[in-house]
Amino acid sequence: MTTDLESRCRYPYLTGVYLAANAIPDAYLIVDGPNCVFFRTAQIQGNHDWWSDLVRGDGLHRVADTDCTTERAASGDSRLLLTRLQQVSANPAARVVLLTAMSMVALTGKQYERILWELKPRPRVPIVFVPPGSLSGDWLAGYEAVCDVLARKLPLRSRRIDADQVGIVGYGWDRNEGDHRGNLAELSRLLSGLSLKLASCWLSGTGVSRLENIARARTIISFPYARTAARTIAQRLGARLLECELPIGIEATCDWLREVGRATNRIERAEALIEGELGQLVPRLEWLLPFAIQGKRALLLGDRHLVGALARALPELGVEPACQIHWNDPRPGEREQPENLLVGPTHREVAERIGSWLTHGIDLAFSNSDGLLFLLRQPDPPATVEIGYPSYHTHALLDAPILGFRGVLGLVERMLNRLAFKALSDSVHHPAAGREKRKKTPS
Repeated sequence: MTTDLESRCRYPYLTGVYLAANAIPDAYLIVDGPNCVFFRTAQIQGNHDWWSDLVRGDGLHRVADTDCTTERAASGDSRLLLTRLQQVSANPAARVVLLTAMSMVALTGKQYERILWELKPRPRVPIVFVPPGSLSGDWLAGYEAVCDVLARKLPLRSRRIDADQVGIVGYGWDRNEGDHRGNLAELSRLLSGLSLKLASCWLSGTGVSRLENIARARTIISFPYARTAARTIAQRLGARLLECELPIGIEATCDWLREVGRATNRIERAEALIEGELGQLVPRLEWLLPFAIQGKRALLLGDRHLVGALARALPELGVEPACQIHWNDPRPGEREQPENLLVGPTHREVAERIGSWLTHGIDLAFSNSDGLLFLLRQPDPPATVEIGYPSYHTHALLDAPILGFRGVLGLVERMLNRLAFKALSDSVHHPAAGREKRKKTPS
């Protein structure tokens, strides 16, 4: 039983817009709204992403507000908006300017497309309008909206299309640290094993020129964080579109390589690559999994794309994905949820359901930072792996992928370390329980 006034577990639309801007180092974001929009950057820079530069030491920050107070919004005063558009677009470091608005300003009916069309003098870089969606969408919708508008508006100038080059559209790059850099490196490595080159990945911490380089790709690989943008780019380029799931886990990575191999007439090469990779991977896991992981039950908390991929990957490692919480809005027409799934729940529902689930035995939890607060308040919390957005307490300065075959080792490593730390903590704080667990461990 919930009411519309209860706070739900999701992040707002603008958070997704900020994350997308953070993923393009020469993109600058203007938000038509009061100056509080600037301070939203602290949710990313210095907390979730140690390598973010949304706020810069030279004062030319990559996020700017228009100081549009309620009085200015009501009067239709756009002078500060026009000034900010000229200031930011004149910055030599900017290659594209994103413009959006807070819902309180957008509700006044300001005609942003007309304002951009009539802007004088004409800006030297593209200014693209990201439609406000705070009243109807969550952070995943905001991230996807930026990808969509760039897919339509960026000048993908004609370049020589290369059958050996592919592009990825719809990767969820939420920070510039080693977890995502490691994922990008692993995807590139596996594609090179098929004699394919990654022309561009949307988004991937690279600038506008690298995004535009997707015009060289003969095949567009679509990942779930921006499906519409992938279709738009494929149509603009006349390229082949290949819709794939995130390659998290052994089977998903094998399936992904086979899909790409079939689409690019490299299926035999894909099979040979898979055989070689498994020959290196399996010996590293065949003793560890039954000894330390097999038979564990896990709770998964995060965005639906990441949680869904983890839920498909964990059983092959011997871990049961016992329950899931999706930290996003329900999709239109989403069916009634089973007992072991919560989508966009209230904070009260999360607290109650986690407490109930843990009484039935949960050994391990994959969770974002906010979910950790619910888990760690429990009398006997499980081992926790912090993952996804936001991850305020876990950072990666070196490559630490979770995608691909090397990502399997990365996931197993993180699970092993957290389970071992949990066992150590229990032995110190609950020595009797620790001795009982050791008695039950088969010799």
